Amino acid sequence: MRKAEEVRRQRGGSGEEEEVGAPSFDEEGGDQQPRSFAEEDQGEQESGSSQWGFLSRGQEQGWAADEQVMEQEPIRRDAGGERDGSSGGEQQWGENEDEGYGSPTLMAAAAAAASAATMADGRRPRRRNVRQRPMEAAKYDHLFGVYPVLYALRADQRKVLTLYMQARREGAPSKSQKEREEIIRLCEESGIPITETGRGRLDVLSENRPHQGLVLKCRQREIQSLFNMPTAAPGALWVALQGITDPQNMGSVLRSSMFFGCDGVMYEHRDSARLTPMVSKASAGAGELLPLYVTSSLKHILSYAKQAGWRVVGAESRAPEVEGAPQVETLESFLPELEEARRSGEGQGVLLVLGSEGKGLKPTVLQYCEKLLRIGGGDEELDSLNVGVAAGVMLHSLRSALGPSTMPAAASADAVEGPVAVTADAA
Repeated sequence: MRKAEEVRRQRGGSGEEEEVGAPSFDEEGGDQQPRSFAEEDQGEQESGSSQWGFLSRGQEQGWAADEQVMEQEPIRRDAGGERDGSSGGEQQWGENEDEGYGSPTLMAAAAAAASAATMADGRRPRRRNVRQRPMEAAKYDHLFGVYPVLYALRADQRKVLTLYMQARREGAPSKSQKEREEIIRLCEESGIPITETGRGRLDVLSENRPHQGLVLKCRQREIQSLFNMPTAAPGALWVALQGITDPQNMGSVLRSSMFFGCDGVMYEHRDSARLTPMVSKASAGAGELLPLYVTSSLKHILSYAKQAGWRVVGAESRAPEVEGAPQVETLESFLPELEEARRSGEGQGVLLVLGSEGKGLKPTVLQYCEKLLRIGGGDEELDSLNVGVAAGVMLHSLRSALGPSTMPAAASADAVEGPVAVTADAA
């Protein structure tokens, strides 16, 4: 009734009681013509008034659109299935970006409503540069398997939070019992909490990979950034990796490098797999012990390596079509040179560069290689090996020809800068 009185006053009402939406009579024919609310609203717009009060038409549209957006907002439910605001639990915000007030859909609808209201008032909407919220990288890893966990504890290069161990029956036989006992002893000495849990939880933490009843929650290992190469020493052997993104291949190369006594392994920050729990498992824990380095420009490191006395050799199965690149020769033809230099007391250090299986080494890297080597064998149908297998064969041959390394473990300390956490796969 209050609304009817307001409409009557704005129209210069006749003083008669008339209800909005009630039937009225035409003066000429006297027929009953019901007056709908839509017609009343149209009359309000023509008279310049509004049900929202003294607002412009554009502002009315903006408010109406905002109310429509709020009505369409999805209802959140807690774990007990109750609506928010009722009994049953606390509302969780920020868990899902597609729900709630932070939803991109609702934000876009609200922005469109504000833009329509502004344009209705005769103003141009101001553009805003909305950026997507970056996804936070995981700050810790879940190492799984006996040897990755054991070697991570031995190396002490990660901050360990918790050891999750599968509860076992008393007296039940267990493989690698000595390693498990050492893991427990190292955790007790370091004050690391040990939590016995079921296999189901370990499967979740390891993403259904073979954990052997052990999962170690720890921070990511900090990889030192390499900006120069140490001076070559007789028998020294380093490995440089480019474009190896497969975790199994990465782990296989690290395992072979550790087995054949490589003094260091470096890889490019981009287009390379980092030391993930899967890589650590594939390397049988070698990635936790091996000296690892990361570089932003492999070609610059190879240039410094040649100046420091290293013999830079690349692995290639076929002749590259790159101007200035050396010709490909067999690994067997290169080994006698190394053996002769060792016998004469003029031993040298070798830096082996390995690339991806499909593309091989990049042209910018090929130009810095003194020699390109391939493993003898194969035919036209199958002329190459898996990079992990090829690394094992070449490292074995090079180590046999070079002899034991004479490079001290701290020789590369001057060639690195502060440790940095490598969190992207370059992946």
